[in-house]
Amino acid sequence: MNKCCRLLILGCVGNVLPHTGVSRFHSFCNRYCRTYWQGMASRLTLFVFNKAYCITNIRKIMIKNPWLNISWSDTVADVDKAYIEQQYDSVNAFEKKYASSGLNLQQCLPDPYSGNKDSKVYCLNMNPGEPDPCFYQHTEYEKRTQNNLRHDVEDCFWAEGLRGLCGKQHAGIDWMDKKMAGLTEVLGRRPNVFFIEYFPYHSKKGFSFPKYLPSYEYSDELIREAIQQEKLIIIMRSKKLWIKRLPQLGKYPRVITLKSPAGGWLSPNNFVPSLTINEIQKFF
Repeated sequence: MNKCCRLLILGCVGNVLPHTGVSRFHSFCNRYCRTYWQGMASRLTLFVFNKAYCITNIRKIMIKNPWLNISWSDTVADVDKAYIEQQYDSVNAFEKKYASSGLNLQQCLPDPYSGNKDSKVYCLNMNPGEPDPCFYQHTEYEKRTQNNLRHDVEDCFWAEGLRGLCGKQHAGIDWMDKKMAGLTEVLGRRPNVFFIEYFPYHSKKGFSFPKYLPSYEYSDELIREAIQQEKLIIIMRSKKLWIKRLPQLGKYPRVITLKSPAGGWLSPNNFVPSLTINEIQKFF
């Protein structure tokens, strides 16, 4: 095959196809490679789209779940640990940089997401907030956290029934029940949602979260898959930050926000745009 034709094909694969589509790509190949690739445009088009499909799946394979190392003796994702040590010298130094926010990476388990990732509703929050001290070094809580991080739980209430060292239920259960009380009332049951945090580690209050951590890539891939599967996505807080991180959220038609993001209430009266009862029953 002519060298010029090969270069045209490679350039077409990398640059023309994403901006044109199948029919124009087909015409491009027939027009410029007619002499050297007569009759092969259809097969080439098929090859390129199979390649695009493979790239998508390769990305899924390469972006591995970074949270499988987590335990009470290892509370930071390995990929984040290496990055933090490179950028800030140590995890201790990173915590000190954000000391005023009460950032806590080493004395509590991270909470990058919570619930069943097969849920039809993804809720994008900011960060897990202050950790519950009653569950520090709690063995069963560690086990259930690991199950959640492996996506081996049925819903976001996976810590329910556990009693901490002070005899109380985990604070996260009370928080979710309170925030979703309106939906529970409409549905007659607890809603099934999947929470993803912008920043996966606990802090007493919000702060200027790092624009990048390697573990973000896995959460972002979960959201991309949710978009491909046409799930409902609720941006609970900081819409601009989320869209800057994942621009496709800005164009996705099934994104809703909250009238009062500060409260974080997942209530039918707080959704923008509003959802009908049928839509609530369909997704939740």
